[in-house]
Amino acid sequence: MLFCYKHPAAMEGRNTQETSKEKKSAIIALHNNGLSNGEVARWTGVHKSTVARWIRRYEATGSTLDLPRTGRPRCTTPQQDAAIVATVGANPITTPTSMLHQLRLSCTSQTIRNRYHSSHLHSRKTAKKPELTEENMDRRMEYALEYSSKPPILWESVIFCDEKTFCTSDQMTKRVWRRNGTR
Repeated sequence: MLFCYKHPAAMEGRNTQETSKEKKSAIIALHNNGLSNGEVARWTGVHKSTVARWIRRYEATGSTLDLPRTGRPRCTTPQQDAAIVATVGANPITTPTSMLHQLRLSCTSQTIRNRYHSSHLHSRKTAKKPELTEENMDRRMEYALEYSSKPPILWESVIFCDEKTFCTSDQMTKRVWRRNGTR
């Protein structure tokens, strides 16, 4: 009997992903056993044009290996990528633009952000924490001690008690690069 890779009912699950090595081998084996491209397509669960392409490539090159792909080469080396990740790990508030100057890279700041993202680092706003000075801590303690001796009836008439600090500086919101869940 002929080599069988998949039952023809498997045609329902077609997709546009790369053809696996096993499917390529099955296409060539079934073709060499005398099956037509349509029959090979039904047995392997791939489109007829895909079968024809792999048969043509096999007959031309004698191999089913993928050919080199086109595209722009990366502008950073693996060592530079590691340096980018190490630098932002040491100082998460480093901006991509300052990283370019610091590491003397000849790429764009978007490339730096892409390297961050490929290392699962994402930009987040820094947590806003009020600065507690010695004076602030002393005033809070005085307030707590002053009202701790008051009768409980006083607190029944209090609706709201809180303190809020306001800042009117022109500073931009700082960003920090970190992995999810590592605040």
